[in-house]
Amino acid sequence: GAFLFKIDRRGRGPGEYFDIMDFCLCDNGIYIIDRSPKLLKYGLDGQPESSVSLDFFPATVCASADGFLCLSSAYQSEVDKFHTYSPRTLERHSSFFPIDKAEMTYRHFMNQQTFFLYGDMLLYHETMNNNVLEVSRDSVRVFHSFDLMGKNPPDGFFTRYYRNVMDFNMEVNDKGYCVGMPVYAEDDRSIFFTYRDGASYRACLYDKKTGESEQFSTIRFPDIETPVEVSDLGFGFLADKALVISLPDYLDDTGGNDIVVYGVWGD
Repeated sequence: GAFLFKIDRRGRGPGEYFDIMDFCLCDNGIYIIDRSPKLLKYGLDGQPESSVSLDFFPATVCASADGFLCLSSAYQSEVDKFHTYSPRTLERHSSFFPIDKAEMTYRHFMNQQTFFLYGDMLLYHETMNNNVLEVSRDSVRVFHSFDLMGKNPPDGFFTRYYRNVMDFNMEVNDKGYCVGMPVYAEDDRSIFFTYRDGASYRACLYDKKTGESEQFSTIRFPDIETPVEVSDLGFGFLADKALVISLPDYLDDTGGNDIVVYGVWGD
């Protein structure tokens, strides 16, 4: 818990960032994607090492277990969705999985963390998509495809043209479709994710050994009398097989800005 250093190099020059979209770290260093658009590498001491300009708008970045950086594109231009880079030189290795032009009308605003490391596999998920993809150095395949409560949108729904995201949301709400998954975590026993059921937000805990799943819209925590809505919770990362969940501000009665976390994963 001891403070080490901070990276504070805001600007548009070498080694500087303008607006951080996402970051990751691995044994090779700290990697930042910037809205400018740019990919930057810092050493583990926080000192700038190198950077490269990007020809697409980046959304997320993750270092894979087998030694490559993967960047995803935001839905702001008709380019490939995934781009892999060398973590040592920042040289691009490949680009693949073209973005469907129709999806740009309603996905363009999303820049959430959408990568998940499961063992040696790099998985990719995103809001309003019922598939989880496995991404390799130069290709992608569907790893999971979820049938959410039997209310998945029909084939072709996600690649239809919408005027804007409001039109998309209205159809999801009106017809009660289930679309996921903003939050995703997986280990050898279970899968946890969140999704929309029409206008409401729900979560699912899936047992990989029994094939059974439980869907719920609230979670009850120790020492809190009222169950908390899934939509009010902040979901973090896996740490020692614990899924970190932050509680909303209105449940913090200390008068300060404390962050409360609970591990609810595995045992």
